[in-house]
Amino acid sequence: MDTRDYLQIIWRRRWLVLSVAVAVFGIAMWHSYRTVPVYEAQATIQFSSSSGPVLLDRLGPVVGASRGIETEIEILKSRVVGERTAIRMQRHYALSPLPPGVSVELSDVKVTEKTKRGMYTVTFMDDAGGYRVRDPEGNYIGEGKPGRAFESGVLSFALSRVSAKAGTSVQILVQKLAAVANSLRGSLRVDVIRSTDIVNLKVRGTDPVETAQVVNAFAETYVDFTREQKLQQLIGMRRFLQKQIEEFRKDLLRDGQALAGGGLASQQTESIFGRLRGGESPVGTGQSDVRYQLARRLLDLEMNRAALQFTYTPDHRIIAQLDREIAEHRSRLSKQLTAEKEDLPFLDRLRESQVKLGMYSYMLQKQQETRIAEASESGSARIIDHALPPETPVSPDVSRNLKVGGMLGLSLGIGLALFLGFLDRSVKNVQDLEERVGLPAFGAIPQMPSSVPRSFLGSVTSVKELAEPSKFLVGINGARTRAAEAYRALRTSMEFAIPEAPARAFLFTSSGPGEGKSLTVANLAIAMSQMGRRVLIVDADL
Repeated sequence: MDTRDYLQIIWRRRWLVLSVAVAVFGIAMWHSYRTVPVYEAQATIQFSSSSGPVLLDRLGPVVGASRGIETEIEILKSRVVGERTAIRMQRHYALSPLPPGVSVELSDVKVTEKTKRGMYTVTFMDDAGGYRVRDPEGNYIGEGKPGRAFESGVLSFALSRVSAKAGTSVQILVQKLAAVANSLRGSLRVDVIRSTDIVNLKVRGTDPVETAQVVNAFAETYVDFTREQKLQQLIGMRRFLQKQIEEFRKDLLRDGQALAGGGLASQQTESIFGRLRGGESPVGTGQSDVRYQLARRLLDLEMNRAALQFTYTPDHRIIAQLDREIAEHRSRLSKQLTAEKEDLPFLDRLRESQVKLGMYSYMLQKQQETRIAEASESGSARIIDHALPPETPVSPDVSRNLKVGGMLGLSLGIGLALFLGFLDRSVKNVQDLEERVGLPAFGAIPQMPSSVPRSFLGSVTSVKELAEPSKFLVGINGARTRAAEAYRALRTSMEFAIPEAPARAFLFTSSGPGEGKSLTVANLAIAMSQMGRRVLIVDADL
């Protein structure tokens, strides 16, 4: 079959193709307008280049190593951020519709891992608002009063502005925080803008306002979470420095007393220790000493570890590397001190005290920097754009659905038409006949003119019925009708098919009566006689 044959099959079944296309297009339209619209809200966040506080970034390559965007995205999608988002949006609980004449405000609902999911019943015991609480299984878990926090091992909340009569009840629907957080996390999608440290947070939902609130809550919760992490690092560092400063101050005061007792309390030394007793910083003492440099680097490493213990586990590679460097610097400092310990003269002891004074000054400086950093810490991310309630839905896309429906319907219609065409074994034309029987066709006779009462096929059952030649003998008297010319073409084809036979006999037969044998024989005999042939018709239909 060639392209023309395919086109003929499609054209013969054009109404089927059109019907299928219209049906599929209508289904696509119905689905598009019946589907609940889905909206998408988007917020934009920019990550900072480092995961730690600015103060920590100056202390070395180990601590200053920044977390990649992939790490920040995983934190953003973590369970803890999801749970904080659920709490921020108060998604883990809901107050059931209040009975008539009852008003109450519910706040500060907190759940634990032991909290059972379901309805908690609050029954008021008196007109003052005192109440008792039962869990979803009806078990008594405690009593409370308005304006005071109700706390139990499984649930805590606060009721205020209570107006209810004794005996009335309200119900609090509490859901598992982890389940609510997982639902929120499942709706969040994070897209990274290529070659930048900016990401887009996207959330889809059926309510445009609520969708924008969810994505904004995620962004704000993540920014607050990173700020808390850095503040914990700085607080850990400050506490470590405070402890070290106190120990150094005590050691230096003891050294000052010892030096004074040894007769080496010069005016400069007395001035240094005098400032120390007054809590001032003895700046510029012993900072070029090797021991000072080792002690300062050791202090930096220990400050790093004290800060990062809130972020990483003890087995983390960064903590492990810090531990190795701390051990190495302690060993080097110990060897340096041991080499000069025996028979240490007073001048070297004074020099050692000056090194300690330099370290003391350095720690005071770092303590001040830590306090400044705590006051100015803003976290490792900032919100560039808050989400706005979307005006148009992203789904369903009516225009796209209609286009796809039309194309799909047309394709299905054409495919069905071709499939039925391949299954159709009926003969439609001469080519079909030749393909089926494997023999050449001599000709094709068109339908009789409308003047004939019935179609010529099946209208004549025997030669005897040819008493009225004007009805059926289409070639008589040299008529030039289409049917007469078709019989003449058939005659010519048969003449050329057997050109050398001296006597020619043709048998006309069919599978049953009334199929046009006699009509064909009579008209073909007329056509042959018009060529001067002598023709004998034998009716063998016994």
